[in-house]
Amino acid sequence: MAGRADVFPMGVILLDRILAHYDLDDLRVSPYELRHGLALRLLASAPASPS
Repeated sequence: MAGRADVFPMGVILLDRILAHYDLDDLRVSPYELRHGLALRLLASAPASPS
């Protein structure tokens, strides 16, 4: 995206420091938005309705 290239390196540095702080070697990245994930979680926890 235009105008965001200058903040990308700092984002990578922050991510690296956060992972190091929590002693993590990897993370999971989703191509979906937060709302999509919350909707999927809500659907998964909902009781099944009888057919």
